Amino acid sequence: MPLTQMAYIDARQLDSDLEDVADAIRAKSGGSSPLAFPAGFISEIVSISVPTLDTLTATDNGTFTPQSGHAYTSVIVAIPTASGVSF
Repeated sequence: MPLTQMAYIDARQLDSDLEDVADAIRAKSGGSSPLAFPAGFISEIVSISVPTLDTLTATDNGTFTPQSGHAYTSVIVAIPTASGVSF
């Protein structure tokens, strides 16, 4: 009968790694409550809002008009080409 190798998990390391992941999730979500694995991790990640991109209107003279009340530090312009979109 062939011998098989057993995989051992270091429970302290696993706990530490999961705590690091939970801390990162809480830092992004702004939460502070304990997170149960896996359901708490999942629900907290799903609740993190992602900012939407604003649409700017280009004028004929090459300036951009932002949405009312918004200010921008940079603008990325995508230019359609025959082979796709260039940035």
